[in-house]
Amino acid sequence: MDTQIEYGYREALVGEIVRSYVNQCEKKYPGRIVIQKVCYFTQVLGVPLGLDFQIHRYGPFSERLWWLLDDFVINDVVLDRSNSPEYSLYDIRSRLNVVIDAHREIIDKYKSTIGDIVGIFKKFSPQELELIATVHYVARALKTKLRRAPKKDELTARFKQFKGERFDSSQIERVFDVLSDARLIA
Repeated sequence: MDTQIEYGYREALVGEIVRSYVNQCEKKYPGRIVIQKVCYFTQVLGVPLGLDFQIHRYGPFSERLWWLLDDFVINDVVLDRSNSPEYSLYDIRSRLNVVIDAHREIIDKYKSTIGDIVGIFKKFSPQELELIATVHYVARALKTKLRRAPKKDELTARFKQFKGERFDSSQIERVFDVLSDARLIA
């Protein structure tokens, strides 16, 4: 396999997210849902990943990110430790350092922010991240549509249109309150 790997800075930033998660979690390997949601919030909080997120079965989802992670596995940049094609468990490989080092200046600019975001979201299960990210996504979408911050009942109703009864209203409302208090939705 060719040792020359060429990825842009945005791909290197995604690689730094994977590396930060694995390093902070002492070999607790993140799966697709976790990486999708951590990247979603990393971008929302100002790191230029250049990803488009749409609502999906498990919350905000970037098809480009999905393909990038597969490409990372194919090119031996990350290792998928899962034994099942149904899910992934990403680990870092030495080639990831090549990708990151090629964009060291921009990685260094955002490394602390990425570390902080991973530090916050590593505490949550994939299902909790799905809930948190979906509430945030729905709040942003409603704010754009309504041209004002959504009320809790409006958000809950719209959330349930996407997710049905997967989460109960009290869970949705609790996350809404936490995200509001953290000024992540307004």
